[in-house]
Amino acid sequence: MQDTIRDMAHLVSLNNGATFTKPTTISPDNWMINGCPHTGPAMANTTNQTHFVWYTLGGGEGVYYNFLDENDTFSPRQLITANGKHPQMLATSTEQLVFVWEEGNNKTARQAHHHKTPQNKTKKSETEKTKQTSYIKAQVWQNQTPSYEHWVSLSGYKAEFPVITNINNEYVGIAWVQTIGENEYGIYFKKLKL
Repeated sequence: MQDTIRDMAHLVSLNNGATFTKPTTISPDNWMINGCPHTGPAMANTTNQTHFVWYTLGGGEGVYYNFLDENDTFSPRQLITANGKHPQMLATSTEQLVFVWEEGNNKTARQAHHHKTPQNKTKKSETEKTKQTSYIKAQVWQNQTPSYEHWVSLSGYKAEFPVITNINNEYVGIAWVQTIGENEYGIYFKKLKL
């Protein structure tokens, strides 16, 4: 069973990738799946710490955060949201952390199932169709504590796969994919004031 655990690990190279340290699991989630996680972790550095954010189904579904301190010790994980996925993060020049993720009802969407028609064709139920909405959220943290939260995208649309970048000391930029019609998507961008 050990080879089906898909937890996130951290390793370091000090010689441009010629060799690496032994991988260290950042959190013992014990996420057991016969495949690969649909999204990897994100990490960012502040002066004395390396910070991580990731999605897991191990030990409770959701987006989690922890950090590695100057003594090479991982902090216990903290739940950011039980209904998020595809997290990203960055550290600002003022030592703030900014997290973004796709928020939705993960449990409901995963438990939705298909119904067979008399012709043995698979058809999505009406209730499943209505569950395909999600939105982008952001949180700004200072000293490992959430300071405030932003709703980045509008509700009522399917918004997913956010990415984030620093613009300057006052703003970050967030881009994401969002529906603009049936089977039609666009890329959206927003400047977020810190």
